[in-house]
Amino acid sequence: MNPPVQRHRTAINRSGLSRPFQYLARHGFLDGERRVFDYGCGRGGDLELLRGSGIQAEGWDPHYAPDQPLAPADVVNLGFVINVVEDPQERSEALSRAFDLAGNVLAVSAMLGRDSFFDAGRSFEDGIITSRDTFQKYYTQTELKDYIESVLQTEAIAVGPGVFFVFKDKGAEQRFLLRRQERVWPDSSVAHLLTCRRETVPRTGRTERILPDELIEALGARASSLGREPRTDDLPEELLQDVVRETRTLGRAMRQVWERFDPVLLEQAAKSRSDGLLVYLALNIFNKRQDQKAMPEQTRRDIRYFFRTIKAAQEAALALLFSAGRPETILDACRQAASDGLGWMDGEHSLTIHSSLLDRLPAVLRVYAGCASRLFGDVTIADLLKFHIHSGKFTLLLVDDFFGRPVPELKCRVKIKLRSQDIDIFEHTEEQYRSLVYLKSRFMHPDMDGYGEQKAFDDRLRAIPELDLSGYGPKPDEFWRVVNVRP
Repeated sequence: MNPPVQRHRTAINRSGLSRPFQYLARHGFLDGERRVFDYGCGRGGDLELLRGSGIQAEGWDPHYAPDQPLAPADVVNLGFVINVVEDPQERSEALSRAFDLAGNVLAVSAMLGRDSFFDAGRSFEDGIITSRDTFQKYYTQTELKDYIESVLQTEAIAVGPGVFFVFKDKGAEQRFLLRRQERVWPDSSVAHLLTCRRETVPRTGRTERILPDELIEALGARASSLGREPRTDDLPEELLQDVVRETRTLGRAMRQVWERFDPVLLEQAAKSRSDGLLVYLALNIFNKRQDQKAMPEQTRRDIRYFFRTIKAAQEAALALLFSAGRPETILDACRQAASDGLGWMDGEHSLTIHSSLLDRLPAVLRVYAGCASRLFGDVTIADLLKFHIHSGKFTLLLVDDFFGRPVPELKCRVKIKLRSQDIDIFEHTEEQYRSLVYLKSRFMHPDMDGYGEQKAFDDRLRAIPELDLSGYGPKPDEFWRVVNVRP
């Protein structure tokens, strides 16, 4: 006979935002303009932190805040609730009720686990009773996605391990998915828009007012993002007002931008933008999302600009998606990436890159990574990404302080098996599984901060005859003994 389940004991005190709220913040949903509701807020730690940041946030909890109203909000969080409810019907009702409250997006999270976790408690219903008389149901990533979709009858988008977004607003969903494929140009690239300053030649016989550099850089950055000349409705209102005040029309302002724009960079921006649109469309097809009505108008406009028709773009995207399943195509793309200084190839077995380089890869590799994201969520939370060329696998490597340590330690490895639609998670914190990441400059691009120093350090390591850095290299204790340095 099991004692009554003490659900409230699962609530914890927080010193920082919980994982689902961290993902909401990362993707711009906690901008202060959207109302937030935390369904099952526990002791209210997240609410206190959100309110302290000026965000309108309310919450309800059956034990700690039962008198608070269940209030509709733009963003609703159901954080680690469904895994502690032992009644399957009540669990589904909580999920449905939370989704009903969401005007824009619902974040759903639950505990992930492996079979070994069931040794920690007594079997009860479809989970376990823990030593604290709380209930826990552990999911795999795929099981959690399937459960959410079966209850809500709409797609759940993985954003991280055990965290999914479910959109009520399908237009917002498409904008979210498109942002994942857009390349963010660094400030250093925008600076290259400007060549040597020269006076513009007036076209009307009157002196044409010269735009300040900051406005030219802002317009150039927007052109880089779009891969084309911006229209008035492509610009933030404040920027448009500044441009009109200076030159009266956007066209006059853009003439000055083009006079100082590096045409090679514009070609690169156009290629990046068109590739990003193809990747976005290919992943929509992969996820069985092809409703053009939900597609933002600017996206449809850009598709027609780069591909003439949406039908032509979708045909190209379908071909791109199919090519991501061909090892020979993946091999060629990995070779291209490595030759461009993007990552390190281990023979013809795999390509490993730093995650910040993902949006610089050939489009077919971005589709490959996007298919993995469907199962796992945002793969760029990892430090290193490994593309397995022949096996249909994709591995995430999370390390301890990648940029701060010349030889960082591997903390966690996530293997995503695309063919079987499954995920394996391996923790490397126990002594027998500890390992180091050697020669990390191989995974960096020469324009990344710290590359030169890291390359010099790695060259010194290669010169030590006692070190065999082939394969996974020596165990940590052996490495530190040879170099005679304590970690």
